[in-house]
Amino acid sequence: MIVVIQCAATKRPNAGRRVSAGSRPVGFVAEPESAPVDSTAIYARPDDLSGSGKSWRDVLLEYNERAGDNPLRLYPAYQLYQNQM
Repeated sequence: MIVVIQCAATKRPNAGRRVSAGSRPVGFVAEPESAPVDSTAIYARPDDLSGSGKSWRDVLLEYNERAGDNPLRLYPAYQLYQNQM
């Protein structure tokens, strides 16, 4: 079974972002080549290489394993979006 849900479309304003080694925000998308051209951000798939020789997924997993250390203020997915209700 495949379940598809729609997100709330609005991220919490104080939510952090994953950033590249050059401090550019990273947006995870299905088709980076179809993403808008933006010289201030990087668009990638989670399994694309991050530039450190590891995938973005592995970089995020390592980040999450650092107990109590969240300098980027990343939220778990279920807390990332705010509902307009």
